[in-house]
Amino acid sequence: MDTYELEMIYRDCLTVLRLLKIESPANLMFLPYASLLLYESSLYLENYYNDDEIKNINNNSNINLREVRQIVKLFNDSYEKSIKSIRRSDEITHQYFSKSVFKWRRKTDYNNMGIFFNNQSKVVANSHILLSYFLKGDKITYLLMSKEMHEYGKYIGEINAALILRINNSYPVLEAFNELPVMSNNWRYFDINTQNHKFTTVSEFVVEESILFLHLLSYLNYINYELPKFVNNNSELLLRLKYLTTYYVNYSLLKFINKKRHLKQLEPFFKIETEVEKKEVFNKDFRNCMAHYSLTHNSISYINMNDINENRLFNGLIQSCFHVKDQEYLILLDNKIERLSSIISSYLEL
Repeated sequence: MDTYELEMIYRDCLTVLRLLKIESPANLMFLPYASLLLYESSLYLENYYNDDEIKNINNNSNINLREVRQIVKLFNDSYEKSIKSIRRSDEITHQYFSKSVFKWRRKTDYNNMGIFFNNQSKVVANSHILLSYFLKGDKITYLLMSKEMHEYGKYIGEINAALILRINNSYPVLEAFNELPVMSNNWRYFDINTQNHKFTTVSEFVVEESILFLHLLSYLNYINYELPKFVNNNSELLLRLKYLTTYYVNYSLLKFINKKRHLKQLEPFFKIETEVEKKEVFNKDFRNCMAHYSLTHNSISYINMNDINENRLFNGLIQSCFHVKDQEYLILLDNKIERLSSIISSYLEL
């Protein structure tokens, strides 16, 4: 199993290397996923090689790789903590852009959020989505945050190169994977002011809840409509990222629903409540394998002996966890993503 896991890490690192070359806003959306893949790869290799060589490369940046990796978990904290994080990001952009307008203009005559759409008019990104994870204190400026992002992108590129080199040095016979051609995207963009732009269909929403839904939709649509343009649709890497995004979008919505239930404000959100309770595509063991690279726990394989097959995704893990064929599960997961995307979109006017 070790060689299989090393090859999986090697393939993913090469894919990350290629994706980081894309000159577009897509890079901002991919940073949390790249951080997840590289953080988990470095943990696996650190344990596998039993030395500090890999561990030391994670300590060369002011921004912690593990912290940015946590973005993939979206808003799985308490409802209150998630709303507080969103409010802080909104306040910082509000302060920055309000100071940038001429004094004689109206106080609300500026925009503090940019929203990106793909060619199918799907929301796939927004400018607030990564802000809070690059803040170094309440006084940091929006401009400095952009510089931090650029430096962090260079940092994870260095980590990625070091991981590839480390595996190559010990397993030079590993298959060389050809790079796919780098593709560019053609996103459309427009600005809004979050303080005066109503972009929800539900009057009960506060501003932060509107932004929460926009964030969830951005990640879900990015992983479903945009990333497959750059990554093979049947690849293990794409399945890993699709699963984790879907799991945490569903979980974040569940937190939202529980809060509305507590406040007795659930009526407008019944269709969300119905969908988040559908968990046929989720499995605890499968989630552990998607969040980490090891396919074993305490030396016990997550894959049943009868299901091990090198021609299946993750060596037969899907069969062991869900008792269906790989392609059947991929269809189930894509259907779940489509339903979540459609439901979230129905609450937003964009």
